[in-house]
Amino acid sequence: MEEIMKRLSFEDNYAYRIRVFILSIVLIVAVVLLAFPRFQADRSGVSVSTFEEYMEELNIPETHQFEPPPRPPRPSIPIESEQDDFAEDITIE
Repeated sequence: MEEIMKRLSFEDNYAYRIRVFILSIVLIVAVVLLAFPRFQADRSGVSVSTFEEYMEELNIPETHQFEPPPRPPRPSIPIESEQDDFAEDITIE
């Protein structure tokens, strides 16, 4: 009986607990972002030409799509018949 009451209490507080959890996550993220703001790097020592020296142009050949082979013919489906002299070469198309 006590376990059922504990479960009902947990289910009743579920929506409240989810809201508190989401709010606490948002507050933690906000505090972290305020505590560690984005820093501005000193760009006076970085040379732009060093990056451009390593750039290389690659010519990628154009790819071609090939025509797929035609589909194989559908297999013939035997037709059930009560007649013994029925033609066996007739198939359903």
